[in-house]
Amino acid sequence: MGGVNAIKYLRAMIQRTAVQFANRLCGVFKVGAIARLNPSETDKETCISCMRCISVCPQKARGVNNIMLKAAAAKMKKTCSGRKENEIFPE
Repeated sequence: MGGVNAIKYLRAMIQRTAVQFANRLCGVFKVGAIARLNPSETDKETCISCMRCISVCPQKARGVNNIMLKAAAAKMKKTCSGRKENEIFPE
């Protein structure tokens, strides 16, 4: 493969990988807190803290502090430990 052809091939591979990554993250981008062109920054006003970005990122570029995760799990343990009856909440 010549030098020019190798560069074209690599550019096509990078573009295809970027498109596949963007499609995988489409649920994250729908909220609008993470820009497609600069996924390293988050708009904190728009972010709904769903943590989908953490669960789908193939690079594991985002994460949750383990201490905070354990604290949240301990706090939710009592509330989430048993089955709850259905309730109707008036508007």
